[in-house]
Amino acid sequence: MLSLLGSCLSDDIILKVVDCVTFREAWKVLQQCFEKKTIYEPISLYRELCKLKANSTSEVSACLSEVKRIFSQLKNPGETVSDKLMIGTMMSALPESYETFLTVWTTGSDQSFDDFHCKLMSETEDQLLRHENKGQAFLVKGRHKKSF
Repeated sequence: MLSLLGSCLSDDIILKVVDCVTFREAWKVLQQCFEKKTIYEPISLYRELCKLKANSTSEVSACLSEVKRIFSQLKNPGETVSDKLMIGTMMSALPESYETFLTVWTTGSDQSFDDFHCKLMSETEDQLLRHENKGQAFLVKGRHKKSF
């Protein structure tokens, strides 16, 4: 297995693992050389989270996807990420039109991120439909307006 690994490496990289006896030992050396295990990476991701803001209902889905992406990246370097942290981050990124949703959510019993995600997407759909129907109602009302 070690010889297979060696056949896949360039000459300058082979020099880093030439003294390794086992595949596992070589793999650890390669991990130390190439994995990003700096303190800056998680801090940078937390900074991205703090900057997230959905300015309108139409941006909520994209914002939620970004939150999930960042938390997924945080888990890779070994950060502990709780559902409460993910929910709190998303709550702070929501627009003002979600205040009632947030009040109802915080008084509920199930506090998992999966449940929050489902209910948030449902609320977002409802808000988008209400906004769309509101626009159609104004359009219909405007068509039947009589001029004197």
